[in-house]
Amino acid sequence: MNGLNDNQFQRRAAILKALAHPERLKITHILSEKSPLCVCDIQEKLDINMSTLSRHLEKLKSAGIVEDTREGRHIYYDLKFTCLESFLSCIDSVDEGGCCRV
Repeated sequence: MNGLNDNQFQRRAAILKALAHPERLKITHILSEKSPLCVCDIQEKLDINMSTLSRHLEKLKSAGIVEDTREGRHIYYDLKFTCLESFLSCIDSVDEGGCCRV
């Protein structure tokens, strides 16, 4: 299968599973527009409680989608790869009945 092994398919599934929530997709979209961002800035844009946001960010971090940096009392999050929005745009084109060719 094009040189991919079971571990790579497992990794892909873990990444897709981490993205498979509307709030986590919103977080990645926010970070794609401007990052790094402080947790408090992300919370303000989403209007969700800090506990819920922290759980979502932890799932994204565990999957390797975002990374965090601590500066004093603040934690800043950033996307680890910039191609995520292109990938999601491709999904949008499938949803719209279009064709996505990379």
